[in-house]
Amino acid sequence: MSAAEEWHYYVINVEFPVVTLYVDGVTYDPYLVTDDWPIHPSQIDMQLTVGACWQGLHPAIPPASPLRASAGFAVFTAYIYPVTQRTVSMFRSHIHNNLKSIQHIHPYFRGSLSGLTIRPGKIESQKVISCLQACKEGLDINSLESLDKNIKFHFNPAQSILVMEGEDLENMNTAVRKVAYINSRQFPTPGIRRLHISTTVQCFGEDTCISILDIDAVVMVLQPSEPRITITGLERLNLPTSDLQEPEGVALFQDLHVISTVTRADAAAQHTAHRPGVQEEIIHNLDYCDVLVLGEELRPEQESLQLQRSALLGKHLDATNSTSGMSIYGVDSMSNYEQVIRQVRYYNLRPGQMTERRFRLTCSELNGRYTSNEFDLEVSVLHSSDAGEHVNHMVAPPQYMQVVHHPSMMHDLYPSHSS
Repeated sequence: MSAAEEWHYYVINVEFPVVTLYVDGVTYDPYLVTDDWPIHPSQIDMQLTVGACWQGLHPAIPPASPLRASAGFAVFTAYIYPVTQRTVSMFRSHIHNNLKSIQHIHPYFRGSLSGLTIRPGKIESQKVISCLQACKEGLDINSLESLDKNIKFHFNPAQSILVMEGEDLENMNTAVRKVAYINSRQFPTPGIRRLHISTTVQCFGEDTCISILDIDAVVMVLQPSEPRITITGLERLNLPTSDLQEPEGVALFQDLHVISTVTRADAAAQHTAHRPGVQEEIIHNLDYCDVLVLGEELRPEQESLQLQRSALLGKHLDATNSTSGMSIYGVDSMSNYEQVIRQVRYYNLRPGQMTERRFRLTCSELNGRYTSNEFDLEVSVLHSSDAGEHVNHMVAPPQYMQVVHHPSMMHDLYPSHSS
């Protein structure tokens, strides 16, 4: 959750009547944003809100002396006026006319929300919550269970600082040797990580106390095996004008496949010069895929790229569309991206005015740190005379589509699709 241009990780454990708030793994006392009035039965449907609460009744009459009161299931503010027939009638009329319109959710959350998870019937311990919030790289202790019981230790929420306390010198030395650097990222950023170790000695009943010099060290994170993201599929579609004019258009990437591989060096390759490593397929997320229109932009009065919103349901994806192409974005699996891209359709109201359209598809991981190949697709429009000749020469595929494979990619990776 982002507020004031800073991201924070919030967890709220509700074990009625106790509510515990964690911000970035640290506990805080929850702050009541409204009076805790009892909730009475009502006809209003239950709903979940983030950063807002139900406001029942707020009459917009200029205040005299405010008085807090409970109205059924909500809280409202009433005001004390001189008791006259006119003021009573005015007050009743105002409530009657505005009761439905002024019941609302308020004040709303102003910021960005990256995710929301609800676990009914189960709460997590502070240890689990701190672990979920912790950075993917930081300090840790190996074999924590073997650590001497007299050693006290404390991590900050990001696990970038570790404080250890003890009385026995040998036990402290053993504990320090168990401190480790961890990095659980699938593709860690290479480079130097600097460590600073400072030691304080407390002396009791002695005239002088020794001081220990600080130690600076570095951990070198090596370059990881970079993934190679490869997009394959049909690279050419020959379509009659009637197909392009259908209201739902034509699917462009029905045979799309996205795979990622890395090169692993085996034991034999390490002792042999210039010997290639082993190609290994891996699974990871993507963060965006772009479908670009090559050449002239789409003419919105007659052609467009289409994607049903239902294709995004149940996925951490969204999409934007323009005359220059379509962008599908969000951190999600390669398989989910495949499913969505296969449903991207091209529509043309007047295809008789064109002979071909070209599109380019690229995908990315880690905001462009790793990008796929540029997969180009050419859509050729078969006009009436071309369509007749096209039908006479087609045997296996349907009459409305000619399939042309790229032999060097499709046949090797997906032999079941060979023509």
